[in-house]
Amino acid sequence: DRDYGTWINRMSHHMMDGHVIHHLFFEKVPHYRLEDATKALVTGMEQRDQSHLYKTVDTPDFVQELVKRFDENWFFVSEKNVVREGGKK
Repeated sequence: DRDYGTWINRMSHHMMDGHVIHHLFFEKVPHYRLEDATKALVTGMEQRDQSHLYKTVDTPDFVQELVKRFDENWFFVSEKNVVREGGKK
C-alpha cells in the first residue's frame, strides 16, 4: 500500500492506501470500506505476528516523487522494446 496523505487517499477512494485489500478481496470489499478493511488486516496480521508481511510506503510528497520518476524516464519505454505488427521490433 502507498499512503499519499488524508486528502489524496480520500479523493482516490482509498485505492492506493487500500490497494492490498483491493487485490485480495476486490469482489467483496467496496471502495468506501477499504480504509476500515485495511486497518482490520493490519491489526489481524499484528495479532498473528505477521506484520512483517504487510508493506506500506508513506508518500505525502507524491508530486515530488512523480517529478523525480519522470526525470528518471520511468514513464518511457525504449523504442527498441516496442514490438510491431508481425513480431518485428
